Amino acid sequence: MDDHYSQLVRSVVEFTHLLRKAGIKLGTDVVIKASQAVSQVPLKGHADLYWALKASLINNHQDEEIFNQVFALYWGNAKLPDSALAVSLPRSKVQSKAEKSFSQRTLDAFNSMPKQPHKTHTEVETIHLSWSDQERLQTMDFEAMSSEEFLQAQRLLNKMRLTFKPTAARRFISTPRHKRIDFRQTFKNSTKYDLQLIDLKHKKPKLEYPSLVLFIDISGSMNRYSRIMLKFTHLLNQARDHVHVFLFATQLTPITRQLGQRDMEQSLQQIGQQVHDFDSGTKTGTCIKYFNNNYLKNIVNSKSRILFVTDGLDRGDQVLLERQLQRLKRASKTIIWLNPLLRFDEYEPKARGADVLSNVADKMLPIHNLQSLEQLIEFLHLNLNKSNLIAA
Repeated sequence: MDDHYSQLVRSVVEFTHLLRKAGIKLGTDVVIKASQAVSQVPLKGHADLYWALKASLINNHQDEEIFNQVFALYWGNAKLPDSALAVSLPRSKVQSKAEKSFSQRTLDAFNSMPKQPHKTHTEVETIHLSWSDQERLQTMDFEAMSSEEFLQAQRLLNKMRLTFKPTAARRFISTPRHKRIDFRQTFKNSTKYDLQLIDLKHKKPKLEYPSLVLFIDISGSMNRYSRIMLKFTHLLNQARDHVHVFLFATQLTPITRQLGQRDMEQSLQQIGQQVHDFDSGTKTGTCIKYFNNNYLKNIVNSKSRILFVTDGLDRGDQVLLERQLQRLKRASKTIIWLNPLLRFDEYEPKARGADVLSNVADKMLPIHNLQSLEQLIEFLHLNLNKSNLIAA
């Protein structure tokens, strides 16, 4: 391989780093395959490079849009030897496209490219300052953050690890080897041979995820908290099965299907097009009644955990709210209230909705900063894998 193609391969590796920062999952084997493709396949133009990299790196059609954006930004600015490949795009065209159609996540990944191969003393100091900012953001209230700090908090949220293990159910499934013998299947199979030949059959408990149902208040007083919880629930939905999410204010809106998109920005865009009562009032009782009448039997069972993300400032019928919450509690295992107002030591649930929720909820947790989100993740990790939810 000559120097020109060596430079091209290094550029491909840097390009894959940008794809990872933009959210596309790429393994080392895929990067090696892409490097081999550009070094062995004759590339005669921009289109040849595009298809060689796309065929090597992209396996999911949901990643194509991000790939196209990063490709246009990177290869439009990369300085490759003319003898290796002439793939340069006009700088002005790339900028005009970025302003109109490139996602913020793609632009953030592209802007994070190091401009110098070696870190200077100033850059090292900047890294330490950035770490200090991260520590400060961990305990800062979402409502008190500036726009830039709120964006940084969302980026830190994306780095949180959410890993859940399925729990053993009461039902069993057949398995070739296990310590538990399935006597019913063993006897049934042995009758074929007049009980002269006994072939032991085995079974093991079926593994499943207890369903998790989240209700997120999107009224005016919950603006910042609901926005950060939308991103959190997207990560939660990607980490485990049986997560059901509903937004409520004056009406109830299911968004589970939209959160199934791997691209968080596409999910939020679809949710914004569907929901029309952002920053409005709150009628929690009416929304829960609609859920109980239309979704309760299909989604909730005796193992389900219900999470309410709201400050309890409700303008609806208090009697209706209590009646519907009690119905939901009887059908589920436990109800957890995530309240941003719990950040105040002197907080008392005196509002109508808050008073009802405090009496019905089995557990109350604050949800006002990144640290409280980490505590919530730890709480879910500890308790979702147990037969009984510990209210501690």
